[in-house]
Amino acid sequence: MLQNLLLTLSSIFLMMAPGFISAKRSFIGEKTLTELSAVLVKFIYPCLIISSITGNFTSAELTALWFLPVSAFGIMFFGYLTGLVLRRFLVFKDDEERKAFHFQCVMNNYSFVPLPLAFALYGEKGAGVVIVASLGAEFALWTIGIASLKGFSADRESINKFFVPPLLALYFSVGFVIVSGQTGTDINKFLSNPILEKVMSAITMIGAATIPLAMVVCGARMGLVPTGKITQSKVALLTFVRVVALPIAMILIIRCLPFDNLYLNVLMIVAVMPTAVSSILISELYGGDKDFMTATVLTTHLASLITAPLILSFFLL
Repeated sequence: MLQNLLLTLSSIFLMMAPGFISAKRSFIGEKTLTELSAVLVKFIYPCLIISSITGNFTSAELTALWFLPVSAFGIMFFGYLTGLVLRRFLVFKDDEERKAFHFQCVMNNYSFVPLPLAFALYGEKGAGVVIVASLGAEFALWTIGIASLKGFSADRESINKFFVPPLLALYFSVGFVIVSGQTGTDINKFLSNPILEKVMSAITMIGAATIPLAMVVCGARMGLVPTGKITQSKVALLTFVRVVALPIAMILIIRCLPFDNLYLNVLMIVAVMPTAVSSILISELYGGDKDFMTATVLTTHLASLITAPLILSFFLL
């Protein structure tokens, strides 16, 4: 198990190499990276969501999987409470660094890195489980995640975040499957219509580009991380909390949940993930020390190459 996990994670980081090298050699810059991220989030990733959900889950399964987004939210909420405690006892250079530390305790890379890992271990259904669980993580991002930076609010901008393309695709896919089940419609037969079949084929092909493109974008983002703050003690502490202390604590809780092994294993994969790459962009909009964010994105991703396979090889069922 350890060898397979290490090989899988190594392959994921190798997929990041083109983006990392491109950023370091100035083949790709901030503007291009932002544009690629927009295309990925607004078009390509929603296609993967649609193909994964409609192709791998029945109405009964999705109705019964309410616990996945709830559990994912619980993972982030545990991080929120941990960060809330730690920020009260640690000394930071300023309030922006304190906010950044708290946010990085809350949010991890809950979709783009666990997606290929879950896919490699459990196939497309494993990726689908990650996607279903991500609804709870998205809710956590725009509630307790933003609250860790600017306090709780219910402004229009925050509410609009629940209607971004990935979430709309998730709402549509889940609703389509559930309604099909409730009306007794055979999804495969319905989608066998020549026109719909071509549409779904195109959606599936576009969605298949999500993982490789996401890895390139992640690699490029890490290539643009300034290295000056990597040696700071708070960066080292956050790295330990994010990829060692929090994962082990959360996994011990997850293993007590009364769910099937596949779902428990995918939740554990989500729990061991490093900080969210998107935290850099979030800090630009809602505050928090951007240099601290970028430094911890790099250090937690590198550290997780060792910690994730070790922890998962010991705890996976």
